[in-house]
Amino acid sequence: MTDVNTATFEGIVSDSTFSGQGTNAAFAGINFDMPAGMYVIGANYAEGGGTFGTGTGASLFGYNPGFTISLTDGGLFNAFALKLRGYYESSTSFNISFSDGESFNVTANNPAGAYFGVTLDHAVSSVFIGTASSYIDLDNVSYARAAVPEPASIALMGLGIAGLIGTRRRKAAKQ
Repeated sequence: MTDVNTATFEGIVSDSTFSGQGTNAAFAGINFDMPAGMYVIGANYAEGGGTFGTGTGASLFGYNPGFTISLTDGGLFNAFALKLRGYYESSTSFNISFSDGESFNVTANNPAGAYFGVTLDHAVSSVFIGTASSYIDLDNVSYARAAVPEPASIALMGLGIAGLIGTRRRKAAKQ
């Protein structure tokens, strides 16, 4: 079975407050890195004439250049999804780049934002979400862990290989 986890950021702050998280934080098995610092913001947090929150729940907010996201245990994932938006702009362009070099461009119409999801045919260790804008707001970040062969399957394959080697040796000895 595939392991699926989602970071929602709910319950970390109240509706109209924020909490500084530094430059590295972990939620629901997902590690978030952002050199400029990041904050969990409440659904209706407002400051400086703009509304940071989405009005639908807490989210993870940060200043440019972007977020690097990986699994806290160093594992690999092959499916990834999230909701993203900017701040002041009517729309924000994002570049989503995976550790294997594959990338996607997504435009979020603000304040509603945009959903992005992808299933890869291979496993990756991280994703970078960047924008030319000054702000990034993430919510409902989900991943599916890449399938790892079961120990029984590996053992069965090993026995099969050993059997093939034994058969070859017997044939070679008979000749």
